[in-house]
Amino acid sequence: MRDNDYAVLIGRFQPIHKGHVRLIIDALNKANHVIIGVGSANSPRTPRNPFTFEERKAMITRELVGFENRITVEPLDDSLYTDSEWSQQVRSVVADVIVGHNNRPTQAKVALAGYAKDASSYYLKYFPEWVDITVKNQMFTYDSTVVREMFYEHYMSGKTNYLSPDMFFGEDIPISDTSSVWHNTDYQDILFSLAKEWDFNKKYDPSKYHINVITVDAVVLCNGHVLVVNRKFEPGKGLMALPGGHINKDETLENAMLRELREETKIDLSDKVLRRNIVEYKIFDHPKRSERGRVITTAYLIHLQDENKLPKVSGGDDASKAFWVPVFELKKENMFEDHYDIVMKLTKDK
Repeated sequence: MRDNDYAVLIGRFQPIHKGHVRLIIDALNKANHVIIGVGSANSPRTPRNPFTFEERKAMITRELVGFENRITVEPLDDSLYTDSEWSQQVRSVVADVIVGHNNRPTQAKVALAGYAKDASSYYLKYFPEWVDITVKNQMFTYDSTVVREMFYEHYMSGKTNYLSPDMFFGEDIPISDTSSVWHNTDYQDILFSLAKEWDFNKKYDPSKYHINVITVDAVVLCNGHVLVVNRKFEPGKGLMALPGGHINKDETLENAMLRELREETKIDLSDKVLRRNIVEYKIFDHPKRSERGRVITTAYLIHLQDENKLPKVSGGDDASKAFWVPVFELKKENMFEDHYDIVMKLTKDK
């Protein structure tokens, strides 16, 4: 008897590779039934998403001959800007499968399978109610991105022979090459078209255009006070400023704002509380707002209305000091760049 009734495994499978197959087999060894959620299910064909959901479903089932009665493959839509909406979609899909088996979701023992490999695996933390059977250590070095690029490089090199997955995977766990999608001449033409788009994107040079710097700022309001810092370094060393800064390559604006807020003020509130109290955000893009160049910022208003006292803060990172100031005491001449105007704009009538 296996430890879990169900195991949930989520991936894009663009295309399926031996690493995926190993994960699914591992999940089958730990659960009676595996629910496979296929992401980007309704996305158009692009170099990153060359296969439709139905094509990927066919690939998955072909690799798991003999396990057909123990797997369910379901589509998952992307929800790029609302993680809670996406995670609820996953829960709903899982519940529907369990109910379809005449079982009760609340009584079924569900496990979450997967491989915590990089930032793309962040979603694994969204399901704390499920048993964690994710693979923490690297068992394999397969990457769908690499496989796709092998296809595209092959076509862009001028070669005319058609490719199939078995050319890229060893004999450890064979990957079928007889699925109709691979030998379909029309689909090979689609791959060639996607290869040209991939080649264009790879050669795209943003330096040909004016470079805009993207930053974020946090306007945290509590009991008529706004949270500010003193800048530790140039530019604006010593001036009061909003906590904020540059976004990292793989961050959303909101996540970057919360990271900068925490780094510079060490505010004694959880990200969950801070997110819950975001009431507004605005883009500030005046061409002359910064002397550093074309700097466009998105400022988030976090209105802490349920706090009896001002949360504890202390300076960190680029801030020599973090402190609360009554909004009416702010003076434009003491604040960095247009931060006074940002505060006034976002706190008006608050």
